Amino acid sequence: GMRLAGVAGARAALERLWRSVSELGGWSLPGLELGLVHAWAAALTQLLSPYQLNPLGFNPLRELLQAQVDFEALQRASPVRLFVSATNVETGKIKVFSAQELSLDAVLASACLPNLFPAQEIGGQYYWDGGFMGNPAIF
Repeated sequence: GMRLAGVAGARAALERLWRSVSELGGWSLPGLELGLVHAWAAALTQLLSPYQLNPLGFNPLRELLQAQVDFEALQRASPVRLFVSATNVETGKIKVFSAQELSLDAVLASACLPNLFPAQEIGGQYYWDGGFMGNPAIF
């Protein structure tokens, strides 16, 4: 957005992205949000790991980001300094990905809630949500 059409293009691209994300959340049934099904589903996330609940690693965000974001263009010439962080599962340390390292997997790792999704593998290391161990630094 920003690279091709400036601030207005960035704003339009973000709006498209967030509208697509909001449409992903639209698969609940009316009236069940606070019912027994919801309580049962919430309890399952406490009893079973995401590896048991989601053995195939289904992540609707992956497909959405593939369609909406040109990661190669961001790596080549991002007009803004962009950083994304993820928590290394083994060490607990934050990994900060610069724009040049930015990839679909890095963004998915940054958004990976450990009780809902399997850890995201990047370069033989496994990562979770960047805010899992603390808020990321602001550069």
